Amino acid sequence: MLPRLTGTAVSIFVYFFVNGMVTVAAVIFLVDPGASLGSVAMLARVEHGDLGVACALGTGIVVIVVGALLVRRALVGADGVAILNS
Repeated sequence: MLPRLTGTAVSIFVYFFVNGMVTVAAVIFLVDPGASLGSVAMLARVEHGDLGVACALGTGIVVIVVGALLVRRALVGADGVAILNS
């Protein structure tokens, strides 16, 4: 079964890698040079042993992402068709 999954696994890896690179490229242009990204700050806290702060940062990131998805769903609709009237 593993040989049959190899192509799918490579496709998934390429898909996520490309999406990650697009996100990193967008973040590079949108963030001030002195600003610290939430995910980078979270990983730095894990390295320093501040697991409580890291968990709080991770929870904050999840809340922001879920909130943005809910707002998008409210504006666009569940089927992806815009419901805003011009």
